[in-house]
Amino acid sequence: MPLRTESCHLSRLSASIIGRRTVRISVGPLDDQEFQIALKVLSQRGIGFMLGAVASPELRQPWILRAISAPMFESVNQPPPGQSIALAPLLSVDLIRHARRRFSDPELRRLFKAIATSLLADSKDNGRDASLLLESFQVNVVRRALLQPEPALH
Repeated sequence: MPLRTESCHLSRLSASIIGRRTVRISVGPLDDQEFQIALKVLSQRGIGFMLGAVASPELRQPWILRAISAPMFESVNQPPPGQSIALAPLLSVDLIRHARRRFSDPELRRLFKAIATSLLADSKDNGRDASLLLESFQVNVVRRALLQPEPALH
């Protein structure tokens, strides 16, 4: 999978010597080989997935894989020999809990809620164009018309 790189620039701070030499690397979903390597690394640490994980496109996102496995590393150093922790092959509300801890800014959370609400509303619309419907199976697609900003509470 090709990596996309771009220079990193800090908006208000001057970058350190190390900061000026950094590049941002965009990482997309893991391909089959990368996903198998990730599963092997997790297995070596005593973390596995139940059947069906290989077919879950959500788990191919590196940030999601990290978010659901990181708490296991924090809570358990290494399971006893012959035992492992089995994670479900589908996402759960733990990901929401992780996002709430990670993004504590109320305004940012409100905007993400609006996007999620629009995404769910759009997914229920069976009258969408067939090409849009097919595209939504691979990526989250929300029509701009549904992304109306919520009124701010003052």
